[in-house]
Amino acid sequence: MFAFLDQQVAEISWETSESLARFRQGRYKVEMWMLLSPTMFNRSLGPRTQLRSAQIAAVHRMYGTNDWQLILRAQQAKVISPAQARKEYVHLMRWRLQNDLGYAFTAYLPMHMDKGMEIYEMLFATDHAVGSKVMSHLYRKAADKEPEPMAQAAAARMNRRAAERALTLFPFEADEMSPALDAEWEPMPVHDPTKLPWWDVV
Repeated sequence: MFAFLDQQVAEISWETSESLARFRQGRYKVEMWMLLSPTMFNRSLGPRTQLRSAQIAAVHRMYGTNDWQLILRAQQAKVISPAQARKEYVHLMRWRLQNDLGYAFTAYLPMHMDKGMEIYEMLFATDHAVGSKVMSHLYRKAADKEPEPMAQAAAARMNRRAAERALTLFPFEADEMSPALDAEWEPMPVHDPTKLPWWDVV
């Protein structure tokens, strides 16, 4: 059984993830494919001095723990960069899925905007060896293909700007655009967030 957990910011609750993981007692767990966007929910929290309580509660429900706020505080204190914070938000969810819900394997694929910025992650969880093999294969194929539409979008954007300035003598082509992406995808090992040097310090 395969469940696609789609969300815009942080609408999924941890209770939903728990229910799916425990739905088939004594058999392979429901495989989960979750859209996780630290960029979106981080922005939804508001400015540092006026964090929005409703959004804090939503992210708490999604993780089922307040541990994510340690990542937020580390970013706000400039102990870690925004890019590092995005990865740690993903690793925290992976750690919870594997260690609290018992999934044997998790993997994620970052999806980028046409300028190369990560906008969301596709996070997969399974406890079946075939599931991990199949999704790893699909993630590698997706990573290989992702730069192409990004390059096309970048070329279109440059051509629109050139047209606005009447600079259309030599139009930009997609193959001239080279987004700064590593197309080689390999599953990253998940780590225990509590072992990070800044965890529970800032």
